[in-house]
Amino acid sequence: MAEQKTEKLTTEEQEMTEQKPDEKKAAEQEQKEQKSKEQKSEMQQTEARKAAENGGENPGGDAAQEPSAAGEEKQRKMVKEVVIQYRELEGSLDQIEERIYDQFRQKGQDISMIEKLQIYVKPQDFTAYYVVNDSIFGKVAIF
Repeated sequence: MAEQKTEKLTTEEQEMTEQKPDEKKAAEQEQKEQKSKEQKSEMQQTEARKAAENGGENPGGDAAQEPSAAGEEKQRKMVKEVVIQYRELEGSLDQIEERIYDQFRQKGQDISMIEKLQIYVKPQDFTAYYVVNDSIFGKVAIF
């Protein structure tokens, strides 16, 4: 009699835990799809982060993927400002760049030809020296 109860429980437990084969396949397929989506999302986030670290270059060589919305918002909100302080004087890198461009225009040069601009700031001389395309030299006042 004890064996019959055990058999009944075992049979009932099996029936409760068993799923129909179609339901099992559907559940497994759903789990696979969810894993696949998570992996794709992680890969996209990793590639977007690598691209941002490399200045927008795509190290994989594949077609560039759009960064996630959060990363895109982060890039748009970033504001860069460099301020140079010396004694009681203050100037900004943006002001120095504008002075360089103005001087470049006054010399009859076209700003669009600038491919490389190097700026050397020397506060003790109140001067910023610049080199355009490794061949044109000049200087402008910082303050």
